[in-house]
Amino acid sequence: MSLILIQIVALQLRLANAPDAVWGYLAAAGGFDVEPQMGSLSTHLRSGIGGLDGRAISAGDEVPLCAGEAPGGSEYRLDQPCRPPRPFRVVLGPQDDHFTAEAIRTLLGSGYRVTHQGDRQGYRLAGPPLEHAKGYNIVSDAPVPGCIQVPGAGQPIVLLMDCQTIGGYPKIATVITADLGRFSQCRPGTSVAFEAVAPECAQRARLEHMAWIDAVPGLAVRGAPRAFWLLQ
Repeated sequence: MSLILIQIVALQLRLANAPDAVWGYLAAAGGFDVEPQMGSLSTHLRSGIGGLDGRAISAGDEVPLCAGEAPGGSEYRLDQPCRPPRPFRVVLGPQDDHFTAEAIRTLLGSGYRVTHQGDRQGYRLAGPPLEHAKGYNIVSDAPVPGCIQVPGAGQPIVLLMDCQTIGGYPKIATVITADLGRFSQCRPGTSVAFEAVAPECAQRARLEHMAWIDAVPGLAVRGAPRAFWLLQ
């Protein structure tokens, strides 16, 4: 198992790969002391802005912290939330009318595989092609994270948090916000399936998801011998 070594002043953390996830997160009390870019402290690698000169952290980097010392008291630990395997919920549209009825049945009734072609902008899937009914070009509009756009080859692409601001491929469905974090943690080779839900169901799921996040501080147990996991 490969290890990532991050040095923070005199502290060394050895972070192993998670067996069931792709992305990991490191949080520090008080936050990181980096220059905000467009109101954010995050890094956007494609455009080379934010964070440490817009690049990925590498060996020997020192990550500046806002707080000079850790807050008093023992550490907080939290169990990983229970996430039973289930199809990823989607709301059809906004351009589901650009696809044949058979294409929609295929999306909801077939399994797809997450390919190695993916990053924070989106994941390409491989599986039964989805047939367009009105061609595969539309007037460019604004996609959102979770949109499933389908280029001419008929293989879906699920857009993630760094997705583009405009796009010209029709979008057959959108992964609901409450399931998108779980989807983003799918490793290449993972088989995924989708099920359609009503917009009202998606809205309720988001409210429940946000309520769980808001309750996290109350769920933490000081000093408990348990691993800390929070995969949104």
